Amino acid sequence: MELAQLFAKAAAAHHRKGSCPVWTLCKSLARIPASEAPTNDPREFLPFCGACAIGAIASTHPSLLSEALLTLRALSRDPRWRTRESVAIALQALLQAQPTRTLEALRIWIVADDWLAMRAVAAAIAEPAVLTNRSTAEAGLKLHRVIFAHLISAKDRSSPGYKVLRQGVGYSLSVVVQALPEEGFAFMRELADVGNQDVRRILNENLSKARLRKNHPDKVEKLARLLEGQSGTCASVALDRALPLSRLRPGPEPAGRRKALARAQPRCPNGAVQPTLDHEGPQDEA
Repeated sequence: MELAQLFAKAAAAHHRKGSCPVWTLCKSLARIPASEAPTNDPREFLPFCGACAIGAIASTHPSLLSEALLTLRALSRDPRWRTRESVAIALQALLQAQPTRTLEALRIWIVADDWLAMRAVAAAIAEPAVLTNRSTAEAGLKLHRVIFAHLISAKDRSSPGYKVLRQGVGYSLSVVVQALPEEGFAFMRELADVGNQDVRRILNENLSKARLRKNHPDKVEKLARLLEGQSGTCASVALDRALPLSRLRPGPEPAGRRKALARAQPRCPNGAVQPTLDHEGPQDEA
């Protein structure tokens, strides 16, 4: 991950000096298909770096934003989870530098059954640095509202893309709620009343996150008891601290996923671990 960040920073610096070939290079890297750089192959790191650099360059060059978003939207549907994660990283750079235009574009990404693009939107928003701006946080909550509306109305809940999105919002909502506690918990209470099994599962996963349990224990416990009453089972670790988190969520916390990632990262020919970042996780490749 550090190497990818250094590459993105260097690419942005060179482009500021008028090196247009760097932009072309980064787009070429990002577009390397899975057939040439499959999952867990060291070459997979090339499109990862390319996508991150696209975000870094476009964040300081507004004239490239539309082209960058077009490229990233296509990459958000990539079959490789690391490539999809690089899209979220690139979008976070754009959201911090050009929030208004980027948010307007991301609203268009949320369309029926485009689950992987929606997952990219949710993951991009789920970054505390992005949500320090209240207007951005409010927009992030609105985007989650629209995403959940699609989840609730979904007809095919068995598709791989749907499952990837379900896992993604299992942590992203808690990040937004932490930024907007009053509005966020009110939205979670609305979701609890929907009576949808997948939504209850997603709420359980978000309530298990330390960011909410530590900062809003009373709200977490109240909502957990509401869910418990609906399902007849313990809904959150707020009610039972001994309940293993693995029973509440399919993967580790975003902030604590580096160890899990290290076990899943591809190895280069010299045995070194290929750097990358895991918000989504290899379990979503199924």
